[in-house]
Amino acid sequence: MRFSKLRRLALVGCAIVMSAPPVMADAATSPNLIVNGDAEAHRCTRDWTAETPVPGWRVVRGAASVLCYSAFAFVGETPVTPATPPQGKALFAAPGADTAMEQSVDVGAAREGIDRGAVRFELSGWLGGVDDRPERATLTAVFLDNEGHAAGAPVILAGPDAAARTYTTGLVAEKASGAVPARTRRIVVTVAFVSGMTSFQNAFADNISLTLTGDVGSLAPGALQPPTADIPKLDHMFILMMENTNYADVVSLVGGAPKVTDNMPYLASLAAEGVLMTDSWGTYHPSDQNYVAMVAGDTFRFGPSTTPISICRRRTSATSSKPRARLGVVSSRK
Repeated sequence: MRFSKLRRLALVGCAIVMSAPPVMADAATSPNLIVNGDAEAHRCTRDWTAETPVPGWRVVRGAASVLCYSAFAFVGETPVTPATPPQGKALFAAPGADTAMEQSVDVGAAREGIDRGAVRFELSGWLGGVDDRPERATLTAVFLDNEGHAAGAPVILAGPDAAARTYTTGLVAEKASGAVPARTRRIVVTVAFVSGMTSFQNAFADNISLTLTGDVGSLAPGALQPPTADIPKLDHMFILMMENTNYADVVSLVGGAPKVTDNMPYLASLAAEGVLMTDSWGTYHPSDQNYVAMVAGDTFRFGPSTTPISICRRRTSATSSKPRARLGVVSSRK
């Protein structure tokens, strides 16, 4: 990955305006209907390759993270951001290739105004990437009716390419506005990180916002809640810990069909009788921090570690100088 010297140039946002009937001057405007649109609801990571939880959002593919702005120092960059709103501590990023995360917004409380054509929307966000790299973030809103069918055309903010960012590392403010299509009861907002790279953050988003103006009734954002699981009740659960290797080093396409390398004949025999999971991600590489995160919910450090016991020692010594039983973590690394 190549980084050029940062040029501090002003980044100009672009807007898309869709034609619609005018809204009364005294019309009400809802608060931001996106939950955790500013990436500040979770502790950010300074680790350029780590995956983290993304509260309020459902990651539909790939691997997302809440990245600290201070992490850019790791690659010698200071990202250029719009002047308003003020930059926070964190932004959204993706260490997984072609990652997407979405949020479904219930707008049923404004259905009467929507069906009369008396409600408009504004979708906005900071979208960006690195230097002259082609990777970028995009923002999409899809309007759905009660049956989950499209109520109107989607709105797409394609994200600034390197030229729109003046070939700097940074984010550009973009927005679109227009009439909410009649029969809309739910708006699905998706942030996609368009990147072919894995294990490195190269596309970014922040300050995602969706507001409605007009006869919006009691419309308000939902509460921040853990994501709902669609996993059925299980009688038994087995956890298999295996060494992590880059997917591309193990699986290739031969005649349009996936093939496991001949260097791993036993794994190839298992794959032939099972299902190939193409969207499965570890928390970190190398392995040991995956084990720590699995039992503790965090890696507790910046950068790679091959000795989990050293993490435990540092954590305990920092909290007490009294002797205590040492916590051991068994690693399968050879």
